[in-house]
Amino acid sequence: MRVDADWYGLGVKRILFATALSTFVLPVLSSPGTGSAAVPNNGWPSCTTETQVECVESLSYTTVAGTFTAVDPGGELPAGAPMVQRTDPYVTVLGANPANPMTMVNFTVHPPRSNSLAPNVLAGLDEGTYSFVIRLGSYDPTQVGLSAEPISVSHSQRTDGSFSLSIVARPRPRVSVSSQASNDACKASAWMCDGEAATVRTISGWVFQNVIPANRPLFRGMWVATNASEASIPSVSTLMRSISVNLAGPHTVPAGFPTEGLTMENGKGLNPAFYKFYVPFSIIEAMLAMAPAEIRNTLTPAMVKARISEAAAQREQPVTLTMGESGMLVDLGLLHYSAPNPEVTFYTPAQLAAQAAAPSASAGQTKSFVVGKKYLPGSLTSVPSGYRVSRIVIGSASRSICSAMGTRILVRKKGTCSFTLSVQRGKITKSVKGKTRVG
Repeated sequence: MRVDADWYGLGVKRILFATALSTFVLPVLSSPGTGSAAVPNNGWPSCTTETQVECVESLSYTTVAGTFTAVDPGGELPAGAPMVQRTDPYVTVLGANPANPMTMVNFTVHPPRSNSLAPNVLAGLDEGTYSFVIRLGSYDPTQVGLSAEPISVSHSQRTDGSFSLSIVARPRPRVSVSSQASNDACKASAWMCDGEAATVRTISGWVFQNVIPANRPLFRGMWVATNASEASIPSVSTLMRSISVNLAGPHTVPAGFPTEGLTMENGKGLNPAFYKFYVPFSIIEAMLAMAPAEIRNTLTPAMVKARISEAAAQREQPVTLTMGESGMLVDLGLLHYSAPNPEVTFYTPAQLAAQAAAPSASAGQTKSFVVGKKYLPGSLTSVPSGYRVSRIVIGSASRSICSAMGTRILVRKKGTCSFTLSVQRGKITKSVKGKTRVG
């Protein structure tokens, strides 16, 4: 895979941040079947000493039955220990592979038992609030992802340099497909497909350590929350002032999934999508050259532009902003997962004013150029910032007026040259139309 060094900050000093290029698949919850609460013999154990790391320190939860603290919150059993019947939820944590810096720590909160509501539909956790702490050791929680409704996500670093991650969250639904063939079919249909498996109430997630050690303190505190069945780790660019991610998931829930409160379409419940992220002020400060106090007092939804893909086109998506003590929560208010691939761009007031004052670069804009010269497409029409031109198509009625010559357009004679550009940034492709008067 080719990596654009400018975009990902690899070896370029003006870009401060870099994130992974890989796509992760949120683990399908495999809660034990009805009445079975035997624990798999894997994952990190419960912490038993103050100095122990790579363990689950605590888990407490509040449901309609009251507030409880799990006596044994970790998912690992001692080697050779018999399987046991759990009475409390527990947290299974799978560590990253030290030999591969692109791997992540994954965690799941399991119920002691899970009742099946229908074939391939599990009830999951009881409705309520769950609070747990994971000791990560030397693994730096640069970014955190959560398939749940977060109440708080925080980290701490002990005097020995080791990290702990604390999460308070409420379970949310997650829908997936159950085979690679179904996954391929969903991708081919831009995820306008039916879910095949689901858990009604689940909490799971991942922790990612930035591959560039110098960037870790700047990213620390950033988290994303989504119940997409596939998602990329967010890419952050201070140069482009943007945060982008690829999200995907089935369009509808499987048969037997409770549809109360869901949006219905053709008799099926839509997968209840959500995507929000918390970005530390340190990242926004690097993007906009604004101090945290100024960000807190000045930044408005008009300064945070989001675009999502829908029906093979892109459209604006309104956002909701919530200011925190050290960062800002951005909620995109997604309604479905039919390949939204959201990208969020931040603007200063001055940039917004300049954008409003600039002439519109809409399709059909007319400019004058000279016969016999070659022009870069960006000089003939507006190309979105950060995108590169991958293809030039001259309109059939304009082929005697102009022609594509590699990465440039040659204007041959007087008249009107109409053309369409295919422009790309990463996996995102857009079409840009242009019209130029020659002579």
